[in-house]
Amino acid sequence: MFTYTTQVRIQPSILKAELSPLKEAYDKLDPTGERRKSKKVDGDVRGTMARSAFSRWNNLNHFYFRLIGAEEPRVPILKTFEDGSVLINVTAEAKGNSTRVYFHPSITSLSKEIRKAIKPIDDNKVFVYTDIKAAEFALRAVQADDQDALATYSQGGDIYMHFKNLFPEGTPRKTIKTILIANMYGKSAYSTGKDLGVSEFQAQRILDSVARAMPKFTQLKYRIANYARTHNGYFVPKGGELVKVADINPKKGFDPNMAWSAYTQSSLGFKMQDFTNKYLEHQKGEQATFLSIFDSVIAEVSPDRVDAFSEYFKKLWAPLLPDGFHVGKTMYEAMYGDE
Repeated sequence: MFTYTTQVRIQPSILKAELSPLKEAYDKLDPTGERRKSKKVDGDVRGTMARSAFSRWNNLNHFYFRLIGAEEPRVPILKTFEDGSVLINVTAEAKGNSTRVYFHPSITSLSKEIRKAIKPIDDNKVFVYTDIKAAEFALRAVQADDQDALATYSQGGDIYMHFKNLFPEGTPRKTIKTILIANMYGKSAYSTGKDLGVSEFQAQRILDSVARAMPKFTQLKYRIANYARTHNGYFVPKGGELVKVADINPKKGFDPNMAWSAYTQSSLGFKMQDFTNKYLEHQKGEQATFLSIFDSVIAEVSPDRVDAFSEYFKKLWAPLLPDGFHVGKTMYEAMYGDE
């Protein structure tokens, strides 16, 4: 089982200040509180917005009261700093061969405003944030051994736009990306059509055309599906071998879409687990926040070690590339800049 514990410093006063605008935003959308309780219906944009706004405020509000000890279960405090900020343990855990990591307490699933309240344990350090550029699609290109696409990617090019010649001239990047991802994971023509605003028939023609024009990706899909069906499970590359991450549900039968998504998404998860283990071993004995979330990481480092961290990350993730390294004095600043 993959697990690690890191320490996180949080400023409750900043967290409290962020709650008021979140509550005001929700109240503006749903002044009576009835809209969020309405039954979910397709096209009910206001109801969806109200439920989302309520969830952002409500979950963060409960966490704040748990943090200050006014609500159970309380968040254990390891240390209180002179500025009133507190230090807590955050544990990441993925059970069995699953690559889905859960954090306890689940600070990464809370509204992003919490990140304004998270600061380095050491006031002299900073946060560095990075994520993998086009992570899933680039990894699939690696798995499919599409050297032409990888050449574009390794030179800093846009791996999605590498395939622009498969589409009519002037097709927007967003549309190209949507179709390439749909093809990669076997998304239905109906769903793809809704995404693109075209008929199901048109979407199917587009998907068929793209599959024919990307033989290495298509051949890999056949191999993934055949192996999964033959060996009665969904498998993922890990350390030079294929590891089963799930059995085929006998009631539902074989699902090729699950085979394709697991093969790449879970592989990416295992790569992040491997990087996390190596980095934490590398940093053994140092008190510093480190959080790895699917295809991104945020690490507390000394300002003069930012470049060293960047090089270490690039070395361990090659041939996948980071989408830049961003520095900030809070987690929010590192992740979103001056947004």
